[in-house]
Amino acid sequence: MVKKKVIVIGGGIVGLSTAYYLQKEGHEVTVIDKGEIGSGASHINAGYLTPSHIVPMAAPGMISKGIRWMFNASSPFYIQPRLNLDLIRWGMKFMKSCTSSHVLKSMKSILDINLLSKKLYLEMQQSKFLKFHLESKGLLMAYKTSKAEREEAEVVNWAKDLGINVKQFSKEEILRIQPESPMDVAGAFWYESDAHSTPELFMKNLFKYLQTNFGSDKNISLYNFALGSTNDFSNMFMADNEGQSSSFYKPLHHLTEHPEIKFTEDDTNFEIK
Repeated sequence: MVKKKVIVIGGGIVGLSTAYYLQKEGHEVTVIDKGEIGSGASHINAGYLTPSHIVPMAAPGMISKGIRWMFNASSPFYIQPRLNLDLIRWGMKFMKSCTSSHVLKSMKSILDINLLSKKLYLEMQQSKFLKFHLESKGLLMAYKTSKAEREEAEVVNWAKDLGINVKQFSKEEILRIQPESPMDVAGAFWYESDAHSTPELFMKNLFKYLQTNFGSDKNISLYNFALGSTNDFSNMFMADNEGQSSSFYKPLHHLTEHPEIKFTEDDTNFEIK
């Protein structure tokens, strides 16, 4: 395999994982991000690995939910309302995709991606080189009403058709399973395939692993525009491709060794060729 120089934009879970696998193949990697390690969605999330989540967001009923959620900044589907032609085009395509046929067509691909993701995490853990918390205890999808039970049962039937093992528990069975954590529910479906981790611990240890094993020999370069540091690995994160602040001025010059990065005339912005 030909060794390449690769620039990864974004130092969250996707960016660091990309760097991890690229360096294992022998490539020279530069990670660029503007935030701080442990921040953003890579830190604030449930840490679930969910093969059970096979239904795409573009599904029947999502249009009415989406309209309500769009104006709630804490919702799972918040989009800042603005007059933007690309956003309008995307919205129209999303609406057209909210069909039962789209759901049925998409589920197998989503499951394959989710299973691959879980497999890669397990391989990382079993390698013993990277220590982090990961448990495969499944996921309980609890319900209080018969309506919620029927809705989840439809997903369960799809999941079973795709080979996912799912069991239904009564309220009493749930209490026996976890007596120390009683739940005010009518019952639950247990998706055996699911797992969970601790995102902040995984990010911290993945960062430390890259720093310890590959930072010293320059296989991986980790830059931080926001903090103005390019040598201290504890201040790794750098910039996305929309960074425009003049505070980027000094750190930018550390990247002149990369011909793929082109600077503006005033050195306050850059683009990746």
